[in-house]
Amino acid sequence: MTHPVRLIIARASLDGDSLSAINLDTKEQCSVANYTDAYEFHCDCIGLDDLLAQRYTSGKAIAVGMPAEDWALWVEAHPATGSQVWLSCSKEDGGISAVELMAAKEAIAPPAEINHFIPDCLGWDAQRFDGRYSIVVRMTRENWDSWLAMYEAEAA
Repeated sequence: MTHPVRLIIARASLDGDSLSAINLDTKEQCSVANYTDAYEFHCDCIGLDDLLAQRYTSGKAIAVGMPAEDWALWVEAHPATGSQVWLSCSKEDGGISAVELMAAKEAIAPPAEINHFIPDCLGWDAQRFDGRYSIVVRMTRENWDSWLAMYEAEAA
């Protein structure tokens, strides 16, 4: 048996039974679009306890593991659609730094734009973010491209 893969999973939408997942190491993604398959996906997860399940149900992204063999089957059966991007968000000089996990592109929304940036995010966790933790959210590709056009940070 191979080592488990490290995943971030989240509900694809707050009003549906679908989920999105990304492998933190390889950046492979999958989108599971129906309740039965999503339930089966959760059964394959390692480390999914009651607290994480509650965070997931409320729309927040969570970290879990999964046997590599199972993950490969999920990616093959449910490839990602590409309509959403995964972002890691943290505080940056009173604004928000958002880094796309797939492309390592960064946009820094200035303080005056925070109230416009947050509603574009799916799974925003204000409590963790305000506690100075980085959070992982999703955003539509279209909205992310708009934020990049306005506030893309220069590569170091």
